[in-house]
Amino acid sequence: MSSVEVVKSESDKRRYRVITLKNGLTALLVSDGSENDDDDTQSRNGDATDSSFSAAALCVRAGSWMEPDSLPGLAHFLEHMLFMGSSKYPAENDFDTYIKSYCGQTNANTHAEWTEYFFDIQNAGFKGALDRFANFFIHPLMCKGSAEKEVKMIHAEWAMKSRIEKVRFEQLMGTMAKEGHPIGKFTWGNQESLQTAPASLGVDVCQALHCFWKENYLAQYMVLAIVSKESLDVLQSWVEELFEGILGSSKPIQTFEHLETPFDTPLFKRIYKIIPSENICRMQLTWALPSLVGHYRKKPLNYLGMLVGHEGPGSIISHLRDRNLARTIESTVFEIPDEFNTACSCFYIAFTLTAEGMAHFETVITTVFQYLKLLSSQGLHRSFWDEAFQIEKIKFRYLEQIDPMKYVEQLAKDMIRYQPQDYLQGSLMLEYDEPLLQSCLDKLQPHTMNVALWSMGFRNEGMLTKEKWFQTEYLTEDISNDWVQTWMNCDCIPELFLPEPNVYIASDFRLEPSDCSIRFLEMPLTDTEVSRLWYRKDEDFLVPKASINFFLKSCEADRTPYSACMLDLYAELLKDHITEVVYPAELAEISCQVTALDRGIVFRMSGFSHKLSRLFLAVIESVATFHIREELFGSVKQELQDFYENCTLSPEILNKQLRRSLLYNNHWDVLRKRECISTVSLESLTDFVENFYGQMFVEGLIQGNISSRQAKSLEAFLLDRLEITVADNPEYLKQNRMKRLPLGCSVYMMHNRSDDDENSVITNYYQYGECDLHGFLINEMILGKMEEPCFSRLRTAKQLGYHVQTGSTYLYGVAGFTVTICSLASKCTMQVLDNSIEEFLQEFHRDHIETMTEESFQEIVSTQLQQKHCDDANMQGEVDRHWREILLNSYLFDRQTKEISELSTITLDELKSWGRNFISPESNRRKLSIQVVGNYRQSSSRQAAGSRRSSHGPSRHQPPPGFYTNLRLFESVEAFRSQCDDF
Repeated sequence: MSSVEVVKSESDKRRYRVITLKNGLTALLVSDGSENDDDDTQSRNGDATDSSFSAAALCVRAGSWMEPDSLPGLAHFLEHMLFMGSSKYPAENDFDTYIKSYCGQTNANTHAEWTEYFFDIQNAGFKGALDRFANFFIHPLMCKGSAEKEVKMIHAEWAMKSRIEKVRFEQLMGTMAKEGHPIGKFTWGNQESLQTAPASLGVDVCQALHCFWKENYLAQYMVLAIVSKESLDVLQSWVEELFEGILGSSKPIQTFEHLETPFDTPLFKRIYKIIPSENICRMQLTWALPSLVGHYRKKPLNYLGMLVGHEGPGSIISHLRDRNLARTIESTVFEIPDEFNTACSCFYIAFTLTAEGMAHFETVITTVFQYLKLLSSQGLHRSFWDEAFQIEKIKFRYLEQIDPMKYVEQLAKDMIRYQPQDYLQGSLMLEYDEPLLQSCLDKLQPHTMNVALWSMGFRNEGMLTKEKWFQTEYLTEDISNDWVQTWMNCDCIPELFLPEPNVYIASDFRLEPSDCSIRFLEMPLTDTEVSRLWYRKDEDFLVPKASINFFLKSCEADRTPYSACMLDLYAELLKDHITEVVYPAELAEISCQVTALDRGIVFRMSGFSHKLSRLFLAVIESVATFHIREELFGSVKQELQDFYENCTLSPEILNKQLRRSLLYNNHWDVLRKRECISTVSLESLTDFVENFYGQMFVEGLIQGNISSRQAKSLEAFLLDRLEITVADNPEYLKQNRMKRLPLGCSVYMMHNRSDDDENSVITNYYQYGECDLHGFLINEMILGKMEEPCFSRLRTAKQLGYHVQTGSTYLYGVAGFTVTICSLASKCTMQVLDNSIEEFLQEFHRDHIETMTEESFQEIVSTQLQQKHCDDANMQGEVDRHWREILLNSYLFDRQTKEISELSTITLDELKSWGRNFISPESNRRKLSIQVVGNYRQSSSRQAAGSRRSSHGPSRHQPPPGFYTNLRLFESVEAFRSQCDDF
């Protein structure tokens, strides 16, 4: 056992222990149970009545850089294969089945030098899950048959990621590195790298998986973090019992510190003009420095990023926005391939540019070097570091609990990054080291910089090169010596200056006394014809934090797609306008969100209560005095137009948008907004804004460490400063939003709008109809039972796609469920996907619902009860739950209590009846299938959708005979809606 004392927050009531097993594995045990828990009173198999969750995460210091050059993606493949059974638990889906039976979830990810596996589960199943989890690493099977199937999922995952610009650029950067450096590896893997190419060379990939596991998955390379209500002694006994079987050795951990900096190459120090996969106008400046892993307590690049990426007055981005050259900035350590790799550290500054900014990108770079010159000449602003350190201390002092799985996932990563005493605080900036900071700043020179630009406009500028794995098209050119000299010799300018003192740092952490008799949101604090305010004084979490939420609902917001466009545009302009007001508050741990919803605009602010009201008043005052500048209007309009276009290019987003548009009254999808946005003028937007506030009802929730008197004054200030007047037709804002599907099957199908994207997405939505809480809970129970067999059947067994998901829906009192598959057009037609879903539902109804015993039914009820009994992890979680009730006009703030009570009244006969009437394909169901079909270039009879169609609307082909029964194929949202009644 280790004697290391882990430094923890004063507010953290959990207990910690670091142990090292005989085989070398290090474990961090976290007990969040009561101080008075007695080992003798705790079941060593968990408490069957316990509703809380436990979680575990294991990091092994073995990643993609350790894999053989001849098998790109092998480490990622191994990550997948460990889930496919072990000697002790040989069933392919045993772990997932067990986890989901206790309402848990699992995941894993592979990085350059480490791989992480993690899960959560109800406490009753925790020890059984740990046993299965440990056997991943003791004796995984990795059978050839499983490998042949799972490589298809690796390929599908690669195809899904192939349009993400960050992924594409990381791979492109690898081509700029020194030859043979592991940073240039293709780490994702696909069928070419893991099946086709090895087969042609006679390489046995399955044998290679076993060899890689034996050589690299050693106990001394591993760290384990577990969180549970069990005592530390019980957790230690479990870890010693279950994980000491992992093979250990004296082999040292492999690192890459001995390698030279990978990007000290002519290829890196150039301009790369990249054709993006979506409409973006972006520039990124990147510098490669030696690895700074050993300086984690000082975090020099993080601090430089805070200075360079500041968004207050005098900052780089403030100056560029004033000149209409850039819209956003971000600056920090570039995770290529991981922020904490031992080979190098990359620092980047990235901008979203305007069209003017892209045309004069050299001028934007000049501004960057003018600011860096300011830092060199005026010093590194120790007072700003002191402020940042003060904020970090406050944040750590009042740290609240988070979801257990997120917690262990972070802990395990921090265990391989930091020393044991810093496991909990290592992510903070703990030490100021000016010589180190200056050394890093000195390395940010024009002649060592990589410049990457993304624009569709580069396509006609010259001969394009294609990166091998993601087919990223680009061209390169030298950085002009004239510009290098300009940047090296530039002077400071008065428009740029260091950050001002932050007025939003909290210093008063006293808890407000209660001044209101309303305790549990049983009634509004205020309720008038123009507004309603809900209020709850925090009496449970007792933290000096609060949350202010207001929904400004307007009759003008969603009447037409044109008005919906203007609402989005106005919200984006507001966010831009208040940036300099909000940014220092966000640094001080007070967040502010402005969001456009179907019916209006939402303002949400939360954080330390001492300065929260000050921020709210400043934001509302800024909104009240906002006048739209013409040049800002044009830039934001173009950015929103690009956003709409990009959404239509993502099959997953487009599928969700279409479903909402088909089912909800007055929801306008991005396709129709995209058609309208070009016609919006500054004059029409100004008229819209004026009418927006004149036809309104405001609903708010203020909760936390704040008095009711103060809550009322904040509401009054908002109503007065924004000059809000009552809506002429307030009932319009309360109307039901859902459409009733016609009987039978309705299909809305269109092609993926990206010509070279073969990703397809199908979502089948099955609508039950209006029901009360009792019916919703039956639906939820069935979907809870459906999740694992659906994944097992459609993904693991049939390999239809990387992403397979079910979901229970209950919106505006209408119950239903969805089944979604993300697949590849080269692999499956929509007919195959839809028929597979129907076959699964038939099997599920027959094998899981109709044959269910009373004992199995009671197990489901028990599992649901345990899940419902889970308390909110922190105050913001409770606020979010209450706010959802308000947004949905349901106001069932005690939903958890009511659901627990109602669950006990549900019978097995009711569940079976629901299945017969709703799940069974033989029932007279109401079904909507939304299908976005990928574009597969290879001529093949497999794609039953036929030849390529116009990418601007739904496919107009007729499906082959027998594709559906009672089919209605709709070619427009309006045509579909005309066939539906309103609930």
